[in-house]
Amino acid sequence: MGQLAAAEATPNRETLIMIEYPSIAAIPLGLWLGRLYESSSRRLLGRGPKLSQLLALPTAPIGVLLYAWQKLLGDRYVLTNKTLTIQTAITRRSKQSVPLDEVNLIQSHSEPGHQFFTAADLKVLDNENRETMVLAGVKEPDAFRNAIQQAVAAKAQVAIAAARIQLRTTQTTT
Repeated sequence: MGQLAAAEATPNRETLIMIEYPSIAAIPLGLWLGRLYESSSRRLLGRGPKLSQLLALPTAPIGVLLYAWQKLLGDRYVLTNKTLTIQTAITRRSKQSVPLDEVNLIQSHSEPGHQFFTAADLKVLDNENRETMVLAGVKEPDAFRNAIQQAVAAKAQVAIAAARIQLRTTQTTT
């Protein structure tokens, strides 16, 4: 929370809090690989390597290509003290953005295939509980969800403090 307080110390300036790159579970083929690996978690001959480990070797080039695709042509999720934004990975062009004061709830949604990559989709709900954004395939989603929730809370606290200061200023000048 200390980092967020520091980020909010200058509420008029946008300050970067966190950048998250989605896992390959954000891509349908990556999610399919996760399902394949999850479905073959039994051990060979009862004590040997897991079948998923044996399947990972011949499918590794697919995973590497998907990883490179994500890093070069995929998205990244950017959290600042003002907004949550989906940007393109290389050009940093904004694809979708939500102001933090419009964020009400962050729900984690997991599908088969996500568990292998320890990933989930984060659904961002607005003040009327409408889905405004989906962050697909977030690796270790609880950490990013907590960062978003703390940024939303910090922004609200700064707004309350600013309103109190404004009220005191107007009261002393009158």
